[in-house]
Amino acid sequence: MEKAIKRCMEFLLAAIIFFTGCGVRIPDVIVQDSVIINRDGTLSEYIIEPFDRDRYEVAELYAMADKEAREYCNDHGQDRVKLQTVEIMEQDPSQVRVVFTYISPKDYSAYNEGEILYGQVKDYPDVISDSRFQAGVLPDEKEKLLEKHILITDVKAVFYCPWQVKYASTGVVIDENGSADTRGCEGTAIIILGK
Repeated sequence: MEKAIKRCMEFLLAAIIFFTGCGVRIPDVIVQDSVIINRDGTLSEYIIEPFDRDRYEVAELYAMADKEAREYCNDHGQDRVKLQTVEIMEQDPSQVRVVFTYISPKDYSAYNEGEILYGQVKDYPDVISDSRFQAGVLPDEKEKLLEKHILITDVKAVFYCPWQVKYASTGVVIDENGSADTRGCEGTAIIILGK
């Protein structure tokens, strides 16, 4: 009897975790261009690029990237963008991984060429009527979506969001780990999260 109750509790816990839309599983090692969005709106960007050791050293690349981040912070406020690391990838020594953190999506957009908007659906009312999005949203769910979180971006990367994806525009690929891959999208991707 005790064993049956334990199994029942385990099943109930697994169902609660599944249906509450907990976050995605972020891999231990990120090997493709990726953006991690945290619940507080801070971001981490992982840039994977070819690296030619004959042309320059990792320290030189680090110094250049760090200088650019510091210049941005001098103009926009301290610690808005931080270079975390520049490292040769163990999986492929011909590639380098550069990791930046941003205090907000606005800082990401100002620092980079791409744009990331992140907030609640109610902050972006035009999204609910966007024709690319209409097909997947049931009419009676539109009101409920206003309190959900949304990611709108033209950045082509794998996104790891704090909650599971509920709806995504055409071209966004949802991986089994819960990440949203926008690399195949034409134009702007719209992603509504489960919370």
